[in-house]
Amino acid sequence: MKVIIPFKFDSSRCPNKNVREFFDGKSLLDIAIENFLKYDHDVYLACIDSPETDHLIKKHNVKHITLNDDSNNWITMLIELSATLNKVFGPNEPICFWQCVAPLFWLYNNIQDFISFGEEKIKEYDSVVPVYEFADYLVDENMQGVNFGPGSWHAVSQNLPKCYYITPMGISTPAIYEKYRYTYSPNSTMWVAQGPYIDIDTEEEMKIAQILYREKLTERN
Repeated sequence: MKVIIPFKFDSSRCPNKNVREFFDGKSLLDIAIENFLKYDHDVYLACIDSPETDHLIKKHNVKHITLNDDSNNWITMLIELSATLNKVFGPNEPICFWQCVAPLFWLYNNIQDFISFGEEKIKEYDSVVPVYEFADYLVDENMQGVNFGPGSWHAVSQNLPKCYYITPMGISTPAIYEKYRYTYSPNSTMWVAQGPYIDIDTEEEMKIAQILYREKLTERN
């Protein structure tokens, strides 16, 4: 499958998070690319043109989709990328859109399981999105229960209505990305991922993810 990994070389709250060392000399981007290449998927880096981009392309033997926007505005980049994909791929060709900011995914899931599920479900839905189950009590700003009825009768956490964290990844087609300028459409289905979910956006989240990543690898060995 064609895999598109959009990224910025810098970010405002966690500088260079995608390309600096995350674990054992590898960056978040390195880890994501290697996991896709392991199953012979066709990886495209969506980013600006730069010497650093050329280095990554040669290092991993991957392809490049040029983005002109060099701001840290995710929506702006998503809109530009959505308009670009139809020029690179067939409008109805399934592609995998993947951000490299959730490294724990790789230690608890096999990407090929998601790809295979997506290839089957994309015949029925516009988009297939990885999600993580959320099982805890939510209240709004007025202390009203969002997913439970407050009181001594409230359900134990394992019996709460199923809620999910949605990830900024998925499988869809260039036509759908261009139509909605978003990572999925209203006609979508989910694939439930395993393990803890940390979408790295701050230095604190980076440190927590590094600790959990290291401990999980130690547990495996």
